[in-house]
Amino acid sequence: MVDHANHIIEKCDGNLLAIRIVSGLLGTKIRKSTEWEKLLNRLSSMLKDNPDLGIVSAAAKLSYDDLPSHMKYLLQYLSIFPRGRNLMRRRLARAWIAETYCRNARGYDAEEVEKIFNGLVMMSMIHPSKRAEITSGRINGCIVDDVFQQLGVSDAKLRDFIYILDEHPLDTNPTNSKIRHLVITVGWRRHDDERIDEFKKLDLSCARSLTVCGEWKSCFISTRMKLLRVLDLEDTEGLEEHHDLEQIGEFRHLKCLGLRNTGIAHLPNSLGKLLGLEELDIKGTYIAKLPSTVIHLTRLRRLHGGTVAARNARLDFVSEITRDCPGIIQSAASSAFCMCLLCLFKRKKPYGVRVPEKIGELKSVLTLGTIDVAGSRRVMKELQKLTQLQKLGVTGVTKHNTKHLCSTLERLHQLRSLMVDSSDSLSRLDTVCSPPLRLEALKLYGSLGTLPRWIKTLHNLHKLCLRSTLLDGDSVQVIAKLPNLIVLRLLAKSLVAEAMEFGSDAFPKLELLQIDGLENLMSLSFQGGAAPNLEILQIADCNFISEDGLRQFHDLPRIKKVSLDGVLVQKRP
Repeated sequence: MVDHANHIIEKCDGNLLAIRIVSGLLGTKIRKSTEWEKLLNRLSSMLKDNPDLGIVSAAAKLSYDDLPSHMKYLLQYLSIFPRGRNLMRRRLARAWIAETYCRNARGYDAEEVEKIFNGLVMMSMIHPSKRAEITSGRINGCIVDDVFQQLGVSDAKLRDFIYILDEHPLDTNPTNSKIRHLVITVGWRRHDDERIDEFKKLDLSCARSLTVCGEWKSCFISTRMKLLRVLDLEDTEGLEEHHDLEQIGEFRHLKCLGLRNTGIAHLPNSLGKLLGLEELDIKGTYIAKLPSTVIHLTRLRRLHGGTVAARNARLDFVSEITRDCPGIIQSAASSAFCMCLLCLFKRKKPYGVRVPEKIGELKSVLTLGTIDVAGSRRVMKELQKLTQLQKLGVTGVTKHNTKHLCSTLERLHQLRSLMVDSSDSLSRLDTVCSPPLRLEALKLYGSLGTLPRWIKTLHNLHKLCLRSTLLDGDSVQVIAKLPNLIVLRLLAKSLVAEAMEFGSDAFPKLELLQIDGLENLMSLSFQGGAAPNLEILQIADCNFISEDGLRQFHDLPRIKKVSLDGVLVQKRP
């Protein structure tokens, strides 16, 4: 096979991108010389028939044509977004819900999407943008390679699979009446009356999904779209809920409603008419309370909530500091302040959304977060009925409802991910007798004093994040013995110790250690054999730790990246 390999490299003319693409394609084939010879012959034939195609485009087309149909559909969907855009896997899953690209009797399968994602990465069609630093090695975000993005868009247009409104004139082909997936890109001119008139003439009666990038216009959606299954408005600007979403209940086939990172602050009661809705994503919005009718959504499986801040407080603050300024400055200040809050609160503090007291009616829910349980013991008791829950995030936990939280955790045996945020004490967590042993991710924000004894029994725990827990050094030694911990984040006031020293058996699988805002910490050290798999060490805003206080981290066998910010490092030659 060496000769075949040399011929392929020679055919690629030393172009590394072409070699990488061909290598990815070969990785999907049986390792036999006949397979490599077939590929070489196909590549040679394509270049002979299209001499102006270029080796990279030829290799990419060869690889693209070799994809099974469901992987082509996913790549086409990826290609509709702006060039260089970081795309999250959870957003792409909505497309799978819309048309069930991967036909599966069980419906959408997260493992199947991850498998296909990994396949596209291996074939160099998409490039991971977030890996071990964020997701413990799982690919949650990606960027589409330019050459494959062009292939995906052109093929989607050719097959009428996706109808794309971009900077090009509208296609007047009669097949427009078969539009299934409508995409409105940033480049489409929304302020051109002629374009708007052309848009209104499109037959959208068969449209099953609508994706909008950039600015929103109320004419984009109408009751003509009777078959709409997915409405993806994530990151759109100018969405006004009272005008644009008041009739949302008319779309009875809707399965997914994506409003993440929009300026919306209200959902109408008609939401309760969407009896087939499976996913509702309002994270990063100003929606602080769900309508009472949400309890009728008995097929809902995923509810992503969590506001960025109190909208009224933001507007009041801005109007106070800009009341003597011209209107245009007030508007600019409001927008700028909003963006600052969006970045700040996303990183620092989760804000929950209030849910109806009968939330326990949603028996099919797998993901519920982030919800605000402050002042409501009834909601906490209702959560105990959601026995299928796999992911839960709660804020507003106080000493008055912590007892009910503990009872809830003892009943949610399927739980894989848990986030608890409290401005009060979380010390009652130690009273949990039978914790959810399948937990893979745990975030605790609030005073603990001592680590709950049951945490050492979480042998499946992969990610642990602590903030304001006020733990001592002995607690960290318990955490260090968790056998499968991959990511550990110790944030502000999570630890009150001055030194952390880890023995030879500490952190057998840890890959990422983040230490941020530990004001008392002065030294950090690892004995030989400790953290054998640690790749990334991030230390920020630890003002009393010095270069001498960071001992032996350079001896860690697999360390790849050490990030120091706000650490006293002496300059040396």
